[in-house]
Amino acid sequence: MFRFIRRLVTLAIVLVVVLVLVIVFLPRKYEREYLVHIDKPRPLVFERAKNLKSWNLAATMDGIDLDMAKGLNTPDGLPGVDSLRDALKGFAELANIQCKLIRVEEPQSLVYELVGGPLDGLKPKMTFMEVEDKSTLVSLTESYQFVGLLGGIKAFSAKFAMDKLNARNMENLKTLCENTP
Repeated sequence: MFRFIRRLVTLAIVLVVVLVLVIVFLPRKYEREYLVHIDKPRPLVFERAKNLKSWNLAATMDGIDLDMAKGLNTPDGLPGVDSLRDALKGFAELANIQCKLIRVEEPQSLVYELVGGPLDGLKPKMTFMEVEDKSTLVSLTESYQFVGLLGGIKAFSAKFAMDKLNARNMENLKTLCENTP
């Protein structure tokens, strides 16, 4: 019995040491680039991209009117939530993010900034390149430096969360553009 407890304590100590080493040595810098090919000319894609609320999920949450959703029912399967307003309020409090267009260099690039939330100050840059067949290659690049003891874990987590969010955003932009006559 004593041998089992000693092995268990040794295993716990090894796990703690490994966890501390991971925390200390994980890179604190988050960098990502996303590409999407859109079968529309660059001026049209650029015009659609400037309207962040039409394709960017973070921008869509910016300024949401919770009173507007008062009294609307939620889909089945949300236990403890009586209205859409309650569901949105819970999300908006966690992700209180504003999305602002801060630089436009027509028609080749634009930069927007996320204000609030865990990536406060993130400034994604979008670059629009015309391809030979008059379609557009859109590049979205992000870079953010986390600080503090848990900065490496935050950067690691941000990569996964932002991968899903930005893949969806880029797909939204592509759909919006390609469905425009």
